[in-house]
Amino acid sequence: MELTVYNAAGMRVKTLVNGKVEAGIHKVTWEGTDARGTTVPQGVYFFRLETGNTSLSRKCILMK
Repeated sequence: MELTVYNAAGMRVKTLVNGKVEAGIHKVTWEGTDARGTTVPQGVYFFRLETGNTSLSRKCILMK
């Protein structure tokens, strides 16, 4: 499973989860930082969840 955050230009900002995860309900928190730990600007971001043969994308707005 991979859960990744992308900016509005489609550039990868940060991978939040990358690896096997047991079945069930999970909670992941993104603190509004990129892969280097730098705070990203407010705006529109996209989350992409990829598992085996399934892919799901959702839009979110980061407000500070």
